[in-house]
Amino acid sequence: MIKEAAFPENPLSPEVEAQWEAVSNSAIDRFRSILQSPEGPQINRLVRASVRQPDLPSASDIGYKIHKLVDPVGTFPTDTIQEDPETFVAQALFEAAANAYLIDALKIDELGIEADPLMSNRIVTSTNDVLAIDTVATLAKHGVEPSQLVTIARSVIGTAQSQLRVHPSPTVAWLFPKIESFGSALHNAALVTEYAASNDKKQYDGKEIKARASENNQLFLQTKALQKYGLKTAIAPSQGNGNTNEWLLFDSNTMNEELGGIRHKNFTHASVLGARTKFISGKPEVSQMKSTTFEGVRSVGIFTDSLVEEQDDVSMSLSIGLDGQLVTSGALMSLQPLFKRLGRIGEYEELRSELLSIYFDLVTPVYVQEIIQQEAAAMRSSNPDFDGLRRLVIARTRVLNVLKDDITEVLENEEDVPRGYANGLARHDVIQHIRALPKGYRASDAARRACFEDLGIVLAEDGETYVRPHKRGSIENKAKGHKVTYDIGAMATKQSTN
Repeated sequence: MIKEAAFPENPLSPEVEAQWEAVSNSAIDRFRSILQSPEGPQINRLVRASVRQPDLPSASDIGYKIHKLVDPVGTFPTDTIQEDPETFVAQALFEAAANAYLIDALKIDELGIEADPLMSNRIVTSTNDVLAIDTVATLAKHGVEPSQLVTIARSVIGTAQSQLRVHPSPTVAWLFPKIESFGSALHNAALVTEYAASNDKKQYDGKEIKARASENNQLFLQTKALQKYGLKTAIAPSQGNGNTNEWLLFDSNTMNEELGGIRHKNFTHASVLGARTKFISGKPEVSQMKSTTFEGVRSVGIFTDSLVEEQDDVSMSLSIGLDGQLVTSGALMSLQPLFKRLGRIGEYEELRSELLSIYFDLVTPVYVQEIIQQEAAAMRSSNPDFDGLRRLVIARTRVLNVLKDDITEVLENEEDVPRGYANGLARHDVIQHIRALPKGYRASDAARRACFEDLGIVLAEDGETYVRPHKRGSIENKAKGHKVTYDIGAMATKQSTN
């Protein structure tokens, strides 16, 4: 998500105020016409049932169904898209406003104005995500350049922040976080399109794509159970040939709680950001922005400002979903359909291979990496047609099949468990220390500075990060464990000492 350094507080011109009031009134008329359409009763039932018995994971499905029932993008004229893509996006923005009013009106009618808006807001975010994906895919199909899509998306965010946020009408200002959410979804979809276009297009047959998908699924299913011991935040080098130089993986759910005090059920296994250059920090900022004109309106998100020198340096923002698929960072809508519409479904599985491999590396102990490299090297002769990423996915799965019990034992007895999974661990002080990372992975510049300031030690360029003192765990007493070491290269050999 993009955040401006400061919001203008100057009053809007009468012309701009009037324009947004006209948009708001038309959007309200639009949502009423939707409810009176043949699809209206089904949408009515969907929203009312969902807010009456909230189930946040189902919000994405509900948002998708609403979008497909209305199908706004399918009704937009396309004859002037290439010459005037901004008008096409403006129509989509108008539909986002209508959806927001519709969903909120049904929520209030069902539960009252004081009802918790969490579920209805989640559905709005979901409709924004799928609307943005549909909009970007249509624009790309008609030849609009990905870089232009990114620019247009940023203008939508800027408009929400500079105009809607300070509009004097509470009804119009209420749209601020909704339209900002749509702009962020549009921006992220545009970044995906730009990333896909930056990769050399490869020829994948259906059999190979299906095989890679199955291999990725298997790796994810075997890895996710280990995340309860922690996900190390780290910056990893990209192994692709596109516009991304580095990847940052982190646990956004934990960061929301630690930095913003926002507690909610986990919907992802990891958040992912890509950088065209180098990340300057590995710790995203969590912020809450409140409307200055409408009590109770707020927008919560993780911002990328502190991570890169320039916003243009961000090449991708997405998440690894609960099923191991790549999803949007907003409402966790699957990105697979967007890649498919771009004719890049093979590249989708290739990207998933890369990110799931990094996810594996940041969940498992560092010693496992050398064994994986040996296994991957042995596979080169038996599977010469497999590219490097595919070999590494299969190698990780094979190693985990053999060493799962040993890896679990090491993770259970680690002195320091990464932040976010302290429940069930003994309460203890963790002193500052240097922690190993997989080869090629690096700490952020902020971690390097902290290590030098605290310890006077310069971290290695890669393979190390710094952990500052902190408290871990919630259980007061803990029995002494035992140390486990491994004979690297012998996949099932271990020596234990009490």
